[in-house]
Amino acid sequence: MVVLAVLLAPALRSYVAQQQQIAALQQHVADQRATVADLEQQRAAWNDPAYVKAQARSRLKFVMPGERAYNVIDAPPPKQTKPASPVPAVGGDAKRDRPWFGDLWRSVEIAGTGRQAAGSRADS
Repeated sequence: MVVLAVLLAPALRSYVAQQQQIAALQQHVADQRATVADLEQQRAAWNDPAYVKAQARSRLKFVMPGERAYNVIDAPPPKQTKPASPVPAVGGDAKRDRPWFGDLWRSVEIAGTGRQAAGSRADS
């Protein structure tokens, strides 16, 4: 009995694995057939002139001769106030009339000297 069980165990394990694989593949085929049926239904809908006309109106914004098309544009979103920055700027006293490279050079000088910029703290 033990010898028979040892000889049949790998074959039985392989059989069960193959049956599970077959079931998974059959489910996959069924899913694909459902997808194909849905796509065929969509293709058949394109043979209907009313459906084509409706799609042209909604997707391409086409109108029939003599009709007028109106595009309604929503109002721009309200301007939001800028939240306060949680991190202070390196050059807290930077002027807007200075060029950007002046601020960049000032930050390099501050980094080179090891001193802190105005508005920043050592314990942050």
